[in-house]
Parts: sequence; C-alpha cells; structure tokens
Amino acid sequence: WHRRATGHVLADGFGGGGAEVREKVNVEFVSANPTGPIHVGGTRNAAYGDALARLLEFHGHDVTREFYVNDYGSQVVRFAESLRARARGEDVPEGGYKGDYVAEVADAIPGAAEMDLGELGRQGVAVMVERAKQSLRGFGIEFDVWFSEASLHPDGVVRGFQRLEELGQTYRKDGALWVKTSDHGDDKDRVVERSDGEHTYFASDIAYHVNKRERGFD
Repeated sequence: WHRRATGHVLADGFGGGGAEVREKVNVEFVSANPTGPIHVGGTRNAAYGDALARLLEFHGHDVTREFYVNDYGSQVVRFAESLRARARGEDVPEGGYKGDYVAEVADAIPGAAEMDLGELGRQGVAVMVERAKQSLRGFGIEFDVWFSEASLHPDGVVRGFQRLEELGQTYRKDGALWVKTSDHGDDKDRVVERSDGEHTYFASDIAYHVNKRERGFD
C-alpha cells in the first residue's frame, strides 16, 4: 500500500510535473557577503531557498540555483585592508573585519602583506567563496551558478540605466540620477548614481535583474 501511495504522489498531476506552464526559474538565495563565513542565518536561508527550488523542480519547472557574490564595492576594499593588516601582524583598520578567519585567509594567500589591495581583495573573496561552497555542500546544497557582482560593472550597469531611461523611469536632480520608485509603491524615489558619479547599491541590483532577464528566465 505504501509503495502504491508513493507512486501516486510522484505521478504527474498529483504534484509532480503538474505545472500547466513550465517556466525557466532563477532561485537566488543565501548570497551571504563573501567577506565573512557562512553563519546560521545563511544556512536558514539555504534551507528555505533549496526547499523552494526542489518544490519548483518537482512541479516541473526548469530551476537554476544561484548564489550572488557581492565582490564589488567598499566592503571588498575593507576586507583587503583587513587581510593585509593581519598579514603584517597589525590591527585591522577602523571599520575592518576582525574575526579570526581573517588571519587564516591572510595566511593562505602568499605575499598578502605587500600585495596590491585590488588583487588581495579578489584572492580573499575567492578563498571565502570556496569556504562557502564547502559549508553549503556539507549542508546538502549545490549551486548551479556563482554570480559575480563585479562582472556587472561597468557594462551591465550602463545597460540597466539605459533600459530605465527608455522606460521613462529616471531623471536628474541635484546632479544625481534618480529612479521613479515612488510611482511603484516606494515611499520616495531612489538615487542610483550620486552627483560625484559613484553608484549606489541599487545600480548593481538593477543590472543584475536585467542580466537575469537577458539569460532567459521567466
């Protein structure tokens, strides 16, 4: 009876393969900052995201599991500065990363004490991403794509801004570029490019979502 019942549950129509329209779905989850280890909050999100992906697959959708690596911006610079300080046996600078893992990562990178900060940041992130992969594998989760935020700059951000301009969703004010988010339920409009040309975090978000659409996800 149990074998027959299980066969019934797995059959198309009961739940498995029952999607009327099979869609290409991107499930992006965890995406913990690569300047620190995966912690319990990240694994909670890992369980939730992977369970959702499994349900969508069981229902018949084409699912891609994606981890968004925040390897661009000031946090990577602070991480590199912290690595170099630890490699030199110094205290990390104010606002830096102080965990014991920083010294471990610094020891794993030859020449970290004198390395260019940009290169040190890239190598440090690579070590942390590999550690994250190991942690998540131990938790029973494999990602199909590890997507680099840095790969969106500058071309992806430019495309994202152009698309919003085509839709009439941006304007200039006080030298900054704004998006009309208040037209879509936000409490105010948001800056995506400051008057000095520096991009806000929304710029990467916009570029990332445009990129997902360009990759054919429904």
